[in-house]
Amino acid sequence: MYDCYHCPFDEKENEKRPQGFGLITPLTWGGRLFLIVYAMVGIPLALVTISDIGKFLCDAAFKLFRESTISFTAALLILLLLYPLLGGICIHKVSHLSLFDSVYYCCITILTVGFGDIDPPIPVPYLILFIVVGVTLVSISVDVIATNVIHQVHYMGRHMEKAKVIADKMILMAQKISINKGLGLGMTQLGAFARMGVMINDLMMQAKKTRYDMDRQDTILLHAAYDSGEELFLGTCDSRGVGGVGVLVNTH
Repeated sequence: MYDCYHCPFDEKENEKRPQGFGLITPLTWGGRLFLIVYAMVGIPLALVTISDIGKFLCDAAFKLFRESTISFTAALLILLLLYPLLGGICIHKVSHLSLFDSVYYCCITILTVGFGDIDPPIPVPYLILFIVVGVTLVSISVDVIATNVIHQVHYMGRHMEKAKVIADKMILMAQKISINKGLGLGMTQLGAFARMGVMINDLMMQAKKTRYDMDRQDTILLHAAYDSGEELFLGTCDSRGVGGVGVLVNTH
């Protein structure tokens, strides 16, 4: 039933010593099957129990710190660092293990790594108490840190969603401003063309009116000359008033 190793330093006899956590291991088929079933049921129950204890202690400590998340998290991390160090010092004082080996054993034990390479000579009840308290402390730390990280992630996610909504609104507003500006430029150009058309129409109307007035004046002069019996010169001239071809008409 022992998981043992052969001591190479003793050549006179085959000395076998138990080592680490593998003091008792199942050797038969039935024992190993029972261990599998027991582990499948017992490990989740142990984890749930330790988690519940950790949540209870976490709520109590959180109220003790007056719901200050930063202070509670800092105190929890300091305690998590000091616990294996103090446990290692105590094991070093009561056993033959060095301080480094003692601290190493405490760390791998409370972190549930448990290689089983070191077996400190301390009473089992104290060892169980040390393991339960250490694993509970680790579960509390993981729970608090995970909760804070998830909260920060959700907080950042909400702000990113708000920023995205604001950015979408700004882009839509910019598009509307661009469209309105384009429409405004189009209306301005249309207005300019309309004013140009009105000016051209006015110029044409004024030219027609001027020509009509000139024709009417010529008619009046012709009638006046005819009534007076004077000679009248009829001809053409250019825009500068220079005379062209004409005839002299006697109105009598």
